[in-house]
Amino acid sequence: MKYSNEYLRQFVYDSAVTPHWIGKTDVFWYSYRTSAGTRWYRVNPRLAIKEPLFDCMKLGSQLSEMVQKPLDCAQLPLTRESMNDEGSKFRFVVDEYQYEYDLISEKLTKTGRAPAAPAFGAGQGRGGFGGRGNFQQIQQQIQEQVQQLQQNQNQNQNQNQQQTQQNQQVQQNNNQNQQNTQQQNARKPRTSGYLLRHVWIDSRYEGMA
Repeated sequence: MKYSNEYLRQFVYDSAVTPHWIGKTDVFWYSYRTSAGTRWYRVNPRLAIKEPLFDCMKLGSQLSEMVQKPLDCAQLPLTRESMNDEGSKFRFVVDEYQYEYDLISEKLTKTGRAPAAPAFGAGQGRGGFGGRGNFQQIQQQIQEQVQQLQQNQNQNQNQNQQQTQQNQQVQQNNNQNQQNTQQQNARKPRTSGYLLRHVWIDSRYEGMA
């Protein structure tokens, strides 16, 4: 029994990053599929920034309305993805129809029936298996850069957590100091109003004597 590529694709997971360069820049995007689903990312190695390419909930909601069936955000059936040179429009194919997602306005447009899929390896150019020197070497470099970005993000998260804990400790110390001050004030002897009245009355009588 033979299975279609679309059927087999749901059981195949990624083990490396394949960069798709945006225009003539050093910024690239890639998709990464795991057992938890597929995610799309944009990476700027020069600025050490890695971020989601789009909000999958917003895209998934609009796509679900257009294909008229529920879609899981983690399992969006996008194929033949591509990006314009400006990095502002993301194109893909679902169920033999082509779509274009504006990454700035976050609006999805159905552009019509998709053309026939190109032969494997054709038209890959700069964003796929050709261009930018040896592909395996580039892929290894990109993989290392992405891992470094992930480590930097984890480190920043740890630093933020430590800072939050320090702020909480400072707040706790301030609260404790306030409580101590209030307790000390409560222990100080107070002159009762009764005693003050008697002192005032005694002084009046002394003045009359």
